[in-house]
Amino acid sequence: YMLDSFRGTSEERQLIEFIKNHENKLKEKYDSFQLLRNEEVYKIFDFDTGRGFQPDFLLLLHGKQDEQNAYYQVFIEPKGKHLSGDDNDGWKENFLQEITNRYGFEKIVMEKSSGYVLIGLPFFNSEDHEMKAKFDNSFEKISNIQG
Repeated sequence: YMLDSFRGTSEERQLIEFIKNHENKLKEKYDSFQLLRNEEVYKIFDFDTGRGFQPDFLLLLHGKQDEQNAYYQVFIEPKGKHLSGDDNDGWKENFLQEITNRYGFEKIVMEKSSGYVLIGLPFFNSEDHEMKAKFDNSFEKISNIQG
């Protein structure tokens, strides 16, 4: 959905600001990118148990024409620290990591002649230093993907 304003959680609003602050870096590497808010439309399912959840955001990246791997779908879930542990939504972060392990940077999903890469980032949290560093490190890999 195209929005000109957003009244989501503070973490969701901070994620949007984070992407805006990295817009130039993304434009250097990709022909285009879109950050989509998933309003209970797109659901993914855990490989081990089949539990489903709807990541809050999808970052779609289209690589430069001379890049071998042109299409990236990045799952992003802003999350408060109090919800990130194993007793709460920790399984979702583990699942996002498993997506990257199975289909991410090193393992490309091929459809016809185009390459698709699926990436699940760690939870986004701008307040907790450990969570922020983990997210920033993973996001930096996206900014430096070599085709």
